[in-house]
Amino acid sequence: MAKIIAINMPKQLIISCVKWGKMYGSCYANRLYDMVCLHMPDSQPFRFICFTDNPIGLDPHIIVKPLPQGLTGWWNKLALFAEDIFTDDQQIIYFDLDTLITGSLTDLAAYSGDFALLQDFYRPGGYGSGVMLWRGGMHHHIWSSYEADGRPNIEGGDQRWIEQCIPHADLLQALFPSAIASYKTDCISGPPPGTRIICFHGEPKQDNAEASWVKQIWYGDHKPLSLPPPQAPLEYPSSIVPAHDKIAVIIGGSPSLHEVIPDLHQHHLAGHYLIAAGSSWKWLKEQNIPYNAYVIYHPTITKPLISSSGLKAMDIARALGYRTIHLYGMDSCYDATGAHHAYPLPEAEDYRVFDMMFDGKEFSAASWMITQAKDFVALAVQMLSDGCLLSIHGNGLIPVMAAHIAAKNNQ
Repeated sequence: MAKIIAINMPKQLIISCVKWGKMYGSCYANRLYDMVCLHMPDSQPFRFICFTDNPIGLDPHIIVKPLPQGLTGWWNKLALFAEDIFTDDQQIIYFDLDTLITGSLTDLAAYSGDFALLQDFYRPGGYGSGVMLWRGGMHHHIWSSYEADGRPNIEGGDQRWIEQCIPHADLLQALFPSAIASYKTDCISGPPPGTRIICFHGEPKQDNAEASWVKQIWYGDHKPLSLPPPQAPLEYPSSIVPAHDKIAVIIGGSPSLHEVIPDLHQHHLAGHYLIAAGSSWKWLKEQNIPYNAYVIYHPTITKPLISSSGLKAMDIARALGYRTIHLYGMDSCYDATGAHHAYPLPEAEDYRVFDMMFDGKEFSAASWMITQAKDFVALAVQMLSDGCLLSIHGNGLIPVMAAHIAAKNNQ
């Protein structure tokens, strides 16, 4: 007799925010995304969605969804409870853009109740909608009743409407004592011990608060790509491994990565050995693509022809016995939009850009890209002579050079 086993799949975590009008620029959503990346545990995947009427300037890792027509300001938050926004298998954390996150979000991500939100900082027993947690597929009546009543502009705004719809919600300050604070009422002398979320309701906001500790957090370098990866980087083996027939896949950071996400998933499912070069490990995690190892390039440790993490990953793969090697995200040029990576990388912004021709095609590249491309050609010729089969995916400078080498050598 066939047996049917019911499996309770973990809910997909969604981090959401609303950006409407001109009060908050894209930097608010981008910095909120950075702070969530920094303080969400590595073991907890999530998607970050910004509901907005203007997506210009948003981090490319942020998923953009439109706001409904005809709503202004905080009323847009009620539309997050419409039936077609979130699904039953999702758990939602909502943050206002005037939120500063300074510590772990582990316990918020683990919340399993139906609905929780702030207790208003000025009205004991009242609600504050600056941070909210709920299960997808629930509480649609918040939006449907607001729509049915003609979208009234009641005193107290969206949070008063939520009070009417859900009179007995969980209060976050009771669930997580000392974790959440108001900047204006609690943090004038600095955040109280244990504070992890600070709400900047009213004025000032994070970008004009006078406190030096706020400036340090808000303007500091807390990009997710500065986080250390979860394991030690891959280095050269102590002795050369004999050649074998397993497949290695090296993932650089070029913009063409966005076009090959399904291919990378297939490589993982096929059991191939995925090596993240440089900072691409974080991008892979955001796409839920597992990788086996990552490689970091150290400019102070010189080795002939190894001028980047991608080239170092190629050389290490050869030393580990791999002879069939796929390369993705190693364009070594800017794409048509001027992007140099598939993700933000501030340290790559300030290079001079050179226009160049190769094999009848035009490319724009920084000096380090040109050096990497030249070294790739020499390293690829060496690896081909060692019996390596290199598959270079994409249409940037290195893939075009590789095609030229292949045609010249009939390989």
